[in-house]
Amino acid sequence: MRFILTGGNASDARLAIPLLAGLDAEHVIADKAYDSHAILDHIEASGAQPVIPQRTCMPRKRAFDATKYKLRNPLNVDTA
Repeated sequence: MRFILTGGNASDARLAIPLLAGLDAEHVIADKAYDSHAILDHIEASGAQPVIPQRTCMPRKRAFDATKYKLRNPLNVDTA
């Protein structure tokens, strides 16, 4: 797990690529605020699969795994 603290008025998405740089991952799970061409291209170029819901304004249609997306919040994981 990695994080970069930003000011309350700063967009978190602008630091997504520096945060992901050098990260070896199979999947990158994030909310739809991170659905941008630059971020998706960076994730895919690293060999990972983006698990990010698509914003309605994005013309590039792509697959989305809702089951994996639920893993971003540990409270959504069924431990039974």
